[in-house]
Amino acid sequence: MAVTIKDASGVTQNMATTPSTTGGTAEQLDLVGLATVNSGVTTVISAANPLPASAADGAQVTTGSMADAAWSGGSGSIVAILKAVANSLANLFVTASLQPKTSGGLTVYRNISLLATGINVKNSAGQIYGYYLGNTSASPRYIKLYDKVTAPTVGTDTPLITIFLPAGAAANESFGNGIAFVNGIGIAATQLVADSDTTAPAANDVISNLFYH
Repeated sequence: MAVTIKDASGVTQNMATTPSTTGGTAEQLDLVGLATVNSGVTTVISAANPLPASAADGAQVTTGSMADAAWSGGSGSIVAILKAVANSLANLFVTASLQPKTSGGLTVYRNISLLATGINVKNSAGQIYGYYLGNTSASPRYIKLYDKVTAPTVGTDTPLITIFLPAGAAANESFGNGIAFVNGIGIAATQLVADSDTTAPAANDVISNLFYH
């Protein structure tokens, strides 16, 4: 089957390549009634607004030339329209850089002698974005973080997070998305890992720095 294209004036337009023919019958595709868009204006192809003629084979086309494929349905040419689209797409890319600010950052909680008495760091919902913790003693210590609106009762309340601090060691971490505490943020330190432990570290054994919001 050979396929040809007929414009709005009824003139058959040849394809760039000729497909194979089966049965010797040529089929036609009528484009009248289809729509084209130029600069945001939709125009229905008709006898009054036919498809524009193509530039001659081998002809050099100047970008933006009004003579190239000009048509009565609107101003501009196909090449000019494509160039405008390309320029619009280029404007979608923006160069950005981070700028330092003097407000709106994280809040710091600092304690150089964290004990087994629960402390309320924040009495409403918040997130922890990082910490720096240290253990100056010769034995392990445990930091316990609680999701609670009031000061936690160590040994009774269950920690949300328990952090192991080896003897004479420190631990630090940062969280890009933050760890959510739905009710509030509480903290304490004990000598043993069990949630029920209430054994307090000695003074200045545990140093804690929390970075939260």
